[in-house]
Amino acid sequence: MIIRIIEKTEYPKARKLCEACSYNGGLQDDDLVVMAEDDEFIGAVKICTEHGEKVLRGMQIDCARRRKGTGTLVLKFLRENIDRKDCYCIPYKHLKAFYGQIGFEEISPAGASCFLAERLTKYSANGLDVMVMKEKT
Repeated sequence: MIIRIIEKTEYPKARKLCEACSYNGGLQDDDLVVMAEDDEFIGAVKICTEHGEKVLRGMQIDCARRRKGTGTLVLKFLRENIDRKDCYCIPYKHLKAFYGQIGFEEISPAGASCFLAERLTKYSANGLDVMVMKEKT
């Protein structure tokens, strides 16, 4: 398995994986996208800059490859290769330890930027059991 930052020309393949995983968060040209591949793209995550803040979003692993360590390998790549200082994420609460592997800690919504607190409120209102996490600095 190879894990790497992909080129902008490969974004269409990444979008297909995200669509197959029912992720509709989109993919912008200025996003940094890390992919796991094993003859095909099997996992992706992106780091976006939103309102001046870094946000880890859209961790997607092909359904057939979940719970086999691919996501953990992608996180380890991030830890070793990408500056995540002051980076946020809004994961499902049951993934707290998963994101904690690379230094994310749960924070109060009041400790997050307004747009993240609003996003958390929106997700929660839609029935998602999520929290705000921030990279330890």
